[in-house]
Amino acid sequence: MHSSHNLLRHDRTIVINEMRAVFSSWTDRLLAIAILPIALVAIHRSLAHRPLVVAASVVSALAVIVGGGVARLIHRRLEFHAYDGVLAIDAMTPRSRRHYMAACHVLALSGLCVAILVARPGLLAFGVAGYLAGTAISLLATRLTVQRGILRRSAISRTIRVYLQRPSAGIPAAVLVLFVLLSARTLDAGPRSALTGIITVAAVLSLTSLDDAVIRFMTISGYRARSIAGLRARGALILLAITVPICLIASERLVAGIIGAIVMAGLVLMTMRILVYRIHARRAADMIVNICVAVVCIAGLAAPLLLPLITAAVFRQLHRGSSAKTWMLT
Repeated sequence: MHSSHNLLRHDRTIVINEMRAVFSSWTDRLLAIAILPIALVAIHRSLAHRPLVVAASVVSALAVIVGGGVARLIHRRLEFHAYDGVLAIDAMTPRSRRHYMAACHVLALSGLCVAILVARPGLLAFGVAGYLAGTAISLLATRLTVQRGILRRSAISRTIRVYLQRPSAGIPAAVLVLFVLLSARTLDAGPRSALTGIITVAAVLSLTSLDDAVIRFMTISGYRARSIAGLRARGALILLAITVPICLIASERLVAGIIGAIVMAGLVLMTMRILVYRIHARRAADMIVNICVAVVCIAGLAAPLLLPLITAAVFRQLHRGSSAKTWMLT
């Protein structure tokens, strides 16, 4: 058997076991099966009646992100196999690496094509082109970082991650958001709000970043989920407390509302991840969180009035699972 087959079979077994752990009951499996067609219908409704330029731009941008993300994930997986895995010899063989990459890309691109065909078949070419462009950009960036020797985590990046855990990190983040808003005062309200929103999203994601090992250690040490969430939310709350009043004073009500919505959404996502990280490894936890986010987003598109109720139901389910299985950590 070819060595690339060993890598694929190994990872396929891991994925199957992770799926079984995530969807341990028939209720979870039926819910996951029901989400897929609903998600495809929601995507179709959101793109079917859009102008061709808008729809093509959206699909191309998303395809670039997917292609780049998949290429990066494949590279990290091969690096793991080569340095820490049980199939190091197979992962170091150039031919085996090429076959592994090709098989993974074909699988990911096939799934993307199915989604595009359901949403709007005329955009298939844009999706394929975007995926290939994202893959090429990711491969080029990876080669540049490898050649410069910065692929591994540096001391600077570790220092930044440690600082982001502190509440005071919300102050420079707020200054950055306000500086961007001030610099964009000459733009119209729409582009100004969009630019400020993008910077706010980046800041909130940085301030609410989590380490699954730390969350599990804090859980074992006796910290409750709300205590962990309270500690990790301080930076984002300081960002909110500084930027929103200043935006209101400056008559930027739309920007203030956007910043508030982004911070609240970031805290909701962070709390979901905390609840799941308490009982699952990172791969399974991220899969569960992605499913929960998909459920909330689809609910928001299909029935906005029911969004708070559905979000509360998702949190209740996650909290029940976290509370019921905490004892397993010992």
